[in-house]
Amino acid sequence: MAGHGLDELAATQYDVPLTRSVSTAPSRFGIQDARFSEEAGESESQWNTVHHRSRQPRRPKNLRRNGGEGPISEADPAKARRLVEALVDISRYIRSPQFGTQSWLNDSEIPTSKEIGHIVNGIVIEALKDKEFEPNRARGAWVEGKDFYLQTQYELFREDALTPLRESVNEVRAHPDLLEKDSILNTRIYDSAFITGVTLCRKTLAVRVEFSTRRAEKRIRWAQSKRLKTGTIVALTPKNDLFRTTCRVAVVVSRVCAQLQVEPPSKPSIHLEWGNPREFEYDPQQEWIMVEASNGYWEAHRHTLQALQKLQSERFPFAEHLVDAKPDVSCPQYRTEQPCIDLSPVMTSSDRHEILDAIREWPDLARPDENGKPLSELDASQLDALHRILTKRLAVIQGPPGTGKTYISVMALHVMLKNMTIDDPPIIVSAHTNHALDQLLRHVAKFEPRFVRLGGQTLDKEIIEPRTLQKIRDDVSVDTPAITRSAIRKERSLASELQALLYPLTTQQPFSPAILKSLDIIDDHRQQTLEEIERDYVGDDFNDSDDPINIYCGDQLHRFQRPDEASYFNRTFEEYDETMQPDDEDVELEFKDDKFELLHGTSIRFDPGYLVDLHPEYSDNRAAALLHRYSDMSQIPSRYRGSIYAYLQKMAKAKILDRLREIAMECKILSKEFKIGRFEQDCTILHDTNTRIIGMTTTGLSKYRALVSSLKPKVLLIEEAAETLEMYTAVGCMPSLEHLVLVGDHQQLRGHCNVKEFESAPWNLDISLFERLVNNGIEFTQLKMQRRMRPHIREIVNPIYPELMDHPSVELRADIPGMGVLNSCFLHHKFPESNDDALSKQNDREAEFIVFFYLYLVQNGMAPGEITVLTFYNGQRKLILRLLSKLDSLRNIPSKVFTVDSYQGEENEIILLSLTRNNERGQIGFLSVDNRVCVALSRARRGFYLFGDSVAVYQKSPLWKKVLDVIGCDQKEIRYCLPLVCQKHNRTTHVDKPTDFEGLDGGCRLLCKETRPCGHACRLHCHPQPHDQIACEQPCEKILPCGHRCSRQCWYPEHECRICDDKLLSEGLFTPSTSSHRSRFLKNGRRPRITSHVSLPANTIGPPSAYGIGPTGLPETPQGQRFRDFAAGGVTQQDKRMRDQAQRHFEKELAKAAQSKIVRDRRDHEIDFTLPPTDDENTSHQQREQVKREAAKPAREEQQNEEQLDDMQQKRRQERRDMENPTQLTGKFAVPTTVSARKAEDFLFNGAYFAPTAPNRFRGPTPVSKASSANVSEEALVDLSTPPRAVSPPQVATPSNVSRHRYTEIWTSNQVNERVRMIRAGITDGQLGEQMHSQVDPPTTQQNGQSAEQIEELISLLD
Repeated sequence: MAGHGLDELAATQYDVPLTRSVSTAPSRFGIQDARFSEEAGESESQWNTVHHRSRQPRRPKNLRRNGGEGPISEADPAKARRLVEALVDISRYIRSPQFGTQSWLNDSEIPTSKEIGHIVNGIVIEALKDKEFEPNRARGAWVEGKDFYLQTQYELFREDALTPLRESVNEVRAHPDLLEKDSILNTRIYDSAFITGVTLCRKTLAVRVEFSTRRAEKRIRWAQSKRLKTGTIVALTPKNDLFRTTCRVAVVVSRVCAQLQVEPPSKPSIHLEWGNPREFEYDPQQEWIMVEASNGYWEAHRHTLQALQKLQSERFPFAEHLVDAKPDVSCPQYRTEQPCIDLSPVMTSSDRHEILDAIREWPDLARPDENGKPLSELDASQLDALHRILTKRLAVIQGPPGTGKTYISVMALHVMLKNMTIDDPPIIVSAHTNHALDQLLRHVAKFEPRFVRLGGQTLDKEIIEPRTLQKIRDDVSVDTPAITRSAIRKERSLASELQALLYPLTTQQPFSPAILKSLDIIDDHRQQTLEEIERDYVGDDFNDSDDPINIYCGDQLHRFQRPDEASYFNRTFEEYDETMQPDDEDVELEFKDDKFELLHGTSIRFDPGYLVDLHPEYSDNRAAALLHRYSDMSQIPSRYRGSIYAYLQKMAKAKILDRLREIAMECKILSKEFKIGRFEQDCTILHDTNTRIIGMTTTGLSKYRALVSSLKPKVLLIEEAAETLEMYTAVGCMPSLEHLVLVGDHQQLRGHCNVKEFESAPWNLDISLFERLVNNGIEFTQLKMQRRMRPHIREIVNPIYPELMDHPSVELRADIPGMGVLNSCFLHHKFPESNDDALSKQNDREAEFIVFFYLYLVQNGMAPGEITVLTFYNGQRKLILRLLSKLDSLRNIPSKVFTVDSYQGEENEIILLSLTRNNERGQIGFLSVDNRVCVALSRARRGFYLFGDSVAVYQKSPLWKKVLDVIGCDQKEIRYCLPLVCQKHNRTTHVDKPTDFEGLDGGCRLLCKETRPCGHACRLHCHPQPHDQIACEQPCEKILPCGHRCSRQCWYPEHECRICDDKLLSEGLFTPSTSSHRSRFLKNGRRPRITSHVSLPANTIGPPSAYGIGPTGLPETPQGQRFRDFAAGGVTQQDKRMRDQAQRHFEKELAKAAQSKIVRDRRDHEIDFTLPPTDDENTSHQQREQVKREAAKPAREEQQNEEQLDDMQQKRRQERRDMENPTQLTGKFAVPTTVSARKAEDFLFNGAYFAPTAPNRFRGPTPVSKASSANVSEEALVDLSTPPRAVSPPQVATPSNVSRHRYTEIWTSNQVNERVRMIRAGITDGQLGEQMHSQVDPPTTQQNGQSAEQIEELISLLD
């Protein structure tokens, strides 16, 4: 049956869609916004939540089969039939009940209050706390059978998921006022929690909860925090109950940072799904306490527990090995039917094809061909592993560190894909972490583009993200399934009913008599008497808006007020790990950003409502009796009326609650229908795109099990199988599976449990299926050729891997610079340990020593990215990161510092291992775990250095005893001090404490004395950097044309004669705009002073350049220009933020100047270059005062002010354009690339050393150390790598302090330049004076709005 026959079959018999052609593809079904809160008079700003978005019709794209002309329903009937069967399987899988005769099969998807709070019918049952469990088995068969095996795995895994929250609930029950800092379990507690609305979406009927973080006593960075992540399970209890009789369990279904990161008095909010619809709560006046456990993540367990329940009723492949523990493994069925394999992907030559019967024969591909080259690049053990993967239905491959586990997995996939037929289902690949999965798929993408990744947790935006199912779904168009269309209609109906039902909670009035009557709380007569009371009260002024309940209750009724969030601006931020690697948990969420966290549906906001002052004698029975006695509500005494309304309101809310719980049950069923429809669409896409490989994490195997199993996969390959708990692997055994490949190393890290007791005997829950199979003696292959560690380091892991061999390439590893031939060493010390605030271990002095050694290695030529610091404790890791961030030379360079647990599968050139532990009791903690030790010892390629107490680990750990015997027996590498070898003098410096590194700059403490390229002898201490990267600080010896010796230091690119410059300056012909003006002050032993402001005349107005002030508030000098270029990105583009900040500050000051016609006090980056007045200057004090008085006179008219303001704006626009395109300086400032603008100013004007090339202490653009800068001439403070500007009369205002030089004439720029030229040419003063006086008369009147005296004083601003 083909074409429309299959369409009809799908539509009538299975009620599922098929892909249609472009001409018949319908538009996507739109959903109208069912927002209800607008009818209640609420503004959008009050209720910031997302509702249904109308989905616009998308231009459909025809989904074609490979090389086909049309949709598969018309071109490939066989494939269309397989698709129909797959869609039916999806529906059957999701709809099938989970009930059975065994109790564990009847457990709900979300735990109940009985499981978390041990509460049954409002009573805490202590006996529930003593439930016994069957332990897991590390070896041996499950003779009781498959059901018992699955039950044990299920119960232990569920207990591991629920124990953290259960213990947190018990802690809060015992200590009601507990603060988070006092919690032993690090419990997270949120009080003042109120339900403020509900949202009906396709997932569930969720409630919106606002809460307070008061008990945290910290400010939360929600974007980085792991608090209340989507999928987290929480427990709630009424404030006045505190888990004594009531416990409600809920799951976070939406966590939008925009709704969390709010400012007081607003409170953060999330959306919760109640675990049991029969326990649905909604009362907006009920205050709750919400509790969250800090460890454990329900989403990582939820889908696996459901899959284990499903697996009980399915065929369980590989049961003979997983349950019965049979060691002999046969060939997969599909391989038996097609034994011939094309091995060309693993052949050295691309044109060579090796097709053979892999079951009966296997070629020796390690042999050389006719040209003497090996047939394959794989070594012998890798070829054996490949043979096992291709020919054994259960293939177990152990890959020790550096042997290429991932590589052999990729090559096996390549061979499998090469031999696949068009009718074969896709291969499923999985890994424990998102990082490992992305790494595997990146290799696959090189030879197979038709792969799909399920889940949205990828960090690879270029290769992997475009191949996620979500992205592919956006690029193609598939008909909306019939079940989805039906579910949409039901959702609309429920939304309408929900709006009507919750209407009384959305108004800002009490429950009206009409509402109470509609809920059957009162009868018609009571409703009529209530309304008559209102009319009698208001009389002729009756208004329909008057509320009868307000009139009836009088002052006993008042508005309910929720407490606001207290101001937390006096709180410190909660510490979080800024440098942690991205969350690599094997958890599959679609997306993590706010766009996909928002719930799309019908959102209803609750009004807080009204409260009643109850009568002292109030009780429900008394209120019911009064209502029964009085049919006329007006006859009830007024003192009881408030209590009567409270009783009626309580009854009304109970009625609403009953129906809400029924709706919640219907929504739970509806969510399954939406899930079926979504999986049907995804299944259609995977079929139509001919997907050949599907990747997901091990959690994804459970979450998408309905979709994946419908594809009838035959092959499943799991990377990191030894790090994956057994139940994750077990649920991957789908009924159609014929071939299971496990790749890992059981001697490295195991999986993690929330309950640490479960990681040891007798529970053994952390034992993977991989390790259990090896313990049971099943056939497996071990890779034996390592390509990572140099032989000397590989010997350290010989106690763990005695058969490991070295590839010839590892023998060519270079020695570590600055360490001689000592490429590995154990530094023994007795630095004591301590605890951080989170009770994690740290060792301050050990951390300092490691940081200094890290810096020493960088100084000797190792790149920071080539060094990794590993530690067993997170507290020590954070401490080392803080210390590294304090080093100026490494401040903006990312450092690799990780815990051992997060570094499996990684490597680096140099590993610095911090053991941390050192105490009087000799306890070694995590260092006693052999799997962690194995990972820590096997990450280094060239250099490996350990720091810790060797005696303690030697005595407490058998493995460490063997390792230290290898390290210290022959090589004598267990030391009390670390020998640092100078690369120049071959001199050894021994260091055994952090202070020993003082005075070392990568070399030894001898003077360098080498000859520089300039001819000078280097006077610095020994350093490994070449001299062409270090500025020569000695005086320049070049003789200038004027006959004088150059006054600058050798490193300056331009020469200067200070004698000639001083002569010009004394005659008033050398302006402050030249660089040597600064040098003259420094020669006199004086340095510019940083002051808080630059004073300007009160009547000055115009652009700051007219005042001699640059765009950062700095004078127009070469030094100021250097700083402006630095702030504008001329030196580094990373300081754009500082540039923008300086620009905003500048514009603000300009506005002030234009408004008040003065420049007010500028307290940021302002410099006064004037010197304290000397005795010679005291005589001009009166003249200075006269200048200030003249400058204060209003010398300009209003029109002139406006014109100059326009000029100022035009110049500012030009300056902005110049700042956006800064000119790159020819010299390179030796400053940190992230130095702030203020710090840059201090560097430039306060005596720091700037060089046009890299300085002498550190590699790269970093400042010279204080030790070397002490000998630097102060003239070296100016970089003259750019040509000096032409000398011109300055146009700057006069400060309050007038310089010692008093001018009587003002010269033009041409005259000044000519004067400079003639002095340097040897022309006499008399000749020069006559010539210049004959050219121009000195001005005596105002020029450009200022007098000659004013301009004279302006010139002296920077003198």
